[in-house]
Amino acid sequence: YIPSKMQKAKKTLLLVGGSGALGMGVSDAFKKTWDVTSVDFRTNENVEKNIILQENRAIKEHVAQIRQTIDEEDRFDAIICTAGGWAGGSAKDLDIFE
Repeated sequence: YIPSKMQKAKKTLLLVGGSGALGMGVSDAFKKTWDVTSVDFRTNENVEKNIILQENRAIKEHVAQIRQTIDEEDRFDAIICTAGGWAGGSAKDLDIFE
């Protein structure tokens, strides 16, 4: 399916931390013209799709849950992280999700 100029497809956003104060603000800014998927421990009622993470799990388990939820054909035009409280180490470490 290729949308015509009249039926322009919305861009897609994966918003990590979408139910916090900053995430809600970002989702509000994008939701009119983008399809927003929120990833968080709580639901963001303002977006089309939510991926609710299970608490007290390792980051590796969260990544697996997200991959299981998202279809292989899904592509995101942008990924924004508004999640706070990062304690996972350095992003340059090869074993960051271990």
